[in-house]
Amino acid sequence: MTKVYYFSRTGDCEKIAKSIATQTNGSISRITDNQDWSGIAGFLKGGAASLKRIVVDLNAEIPAINNDTIYLCFPVWAGTFPPAVRTFIEQVGRENIIIVPKSLGSHLKDQDGFKQVIEIIGKTTDITV
Repeated sequence: MTKVYYFSRTGDCEKIAKSIATQTNGSISRITDNQDWSGIAGFLKGGAASLKRIVVDLNAEIPAINNDTIYLCFPVWAGTFPPAVRTFIEQVGRENIIIVPKSLGSHLKDQDGFKQVIEIIGKTTDITV
């Protein structure tokens, strides 16, 4: 079974996650963290929290590790993971996740150890898996 998780501040990663779930007949779940990342203040706060490698409490069901295919869609913040995504990765394990980082122009710096990396750079939310 395919499980698609996403964290999204603007809605782009939600669109990508829905596309993956549709293509794979998978389930979809949103990851939230009870933080307000909206607006310019949220953007700046999020970038700082990402660089400091802050770990937060999640509002998401962590998948049991079995033979499921797990996709994780998220925006790249300051070249790294948003805090909620970092927490999810630590709890699930890199080797179990296909990550789909999305950015307008930068690359995710820390890509080691994941099952697969599918980077989306630019304004597009189109993906074929």
